[in-house]
Amino acid sequence: MTASRIRSLAAVVVAMSVAACGEQSASPPLVRLDVTMQGARAELRLVALGGARINARLKPTLERADGGRIAFDAPGLTADSAYFSEPPVAHVAPWRDRLVGTLRVGVCAAGESFCRSLALPVSVVLRKRAARVEVAYSSR
Repeated sequence: MTASRIRSLAAVVVAMSVAACGEQSASPPLVRLDVTMQGARAELRLVALGGARINARLKPTLERADGGRIAFDAPGLTADSAYFSEPPVAHVAPWRDRLVGTLRVGVCAAGESFCRSLALPVSVVLRKRAARVEVAYSSR
């Protein structure tokens, strides 16, 4: 990552929850949402952590509070096309200084043969300072 991209990372605030459980856990984070400002556009990138895999058959989507949808995608897939082999991204033109909605993503923890469908509340504040955010969920 170039110095100019690092300087233009957006500050991100992400609330953590699981729709099914409604609880937070001390489990290690499995996915991270990075937001980078690129001129007049924001790049949203989902990064799998700790050997986790992001489901590519049901593509991650950020459902905005105003009803709009932002879809994530990446050209690289595993041989069976079930998982992303590189972080899926979405590009948006910021229409406000805050992006609020629900991130829907399927994540498979390392060693698990199934994915959990997550609904994670997101509040992204678009500013010009570096930030890295981890979104965690309980695997129980």
